[in-house]
Amino acid sequence: VNLDITVAVQNSGYFYAPDPSSQRACTLGGNVAENAGGPHTLAYGVTTNHVLGLELVLPDGTVVETGGKEPDMPGYDLTGLLTGSEGTMALVTKVIVRIMRKAELVKTVLAVYDSNEDAGRTVAEITARAITPVALEMLDGVMLRMVEEATHAGYPMDAAAVLLIELEGMREAVEEQVEQIREACLVSGAREFRVARTAEERELLWKGRKNAFGAVGRVSPSYYVQDGVVPRTKIAPTLHFI
Repeated sequence: VNLDITVAVQNSGYFYAPDPSSQRACTLGGNVAENAGGPHTLAYGVTTNHVLGLELVLPDGTVVETGGKEPDMPGYDLTGLLTGSEGTMALVTKVIVRIMRKAELVKTVLAVYDSNEDAGRTVAEITARAITPVALEMLDGVMLRMVEEATHAGYPMDAAAVLLIELEGMREAVEEQVEQIREACLVSGAREFRVARTAEERELLWKGRKNAFGAVGRVSPSYYVQDGVVPRTKIAPTLHFI
């Protein structure tokens, strides 16, 4: 299971970056098949950016290996080709992954808004300041109320939208970025800017986001999910249109 990797190496100061919302249940083979991402894709990329090698079984039963423990192996990037092929080319039986060292400091903040448009404008404001958070997620009012009822993550039930933002790196740089993010959020109309004070509070905020699909299932057992792509500068008008 995806989360098992981070659990296994975290006491040594490492983690596995791809973190799908279903990371407590999804398997690495499934992640490779779908080229899964997660909230931290913004900074770390998706599964293909962290897979070094594969062992696979072809349709005729032949077992093949691609890549290896060393990054940038010579030859064709068959590992990259097969990652995201959704099981149409081979079945994955072994995965060699890249793990990363934990940052010196991690800060998670929750920005609260009275309109979706203000939350969308904040995303454009943050990127305009040349700040790249490791994660930047938005929940609208309908979703956050369903999530809060299911997980009690501490989201404000009366908000129109919230942004969940995470920064990490060297201590001084992160603390400076938090203040820049605070200014960007308040300038864009945030009514509240909350910084998680403990690791437990950080985990609870992310628990809410990662249980969003399950929370929707409590209200509507049958629902359809699509991944849409919108330019960051167009998020606010797109949300207004919707």
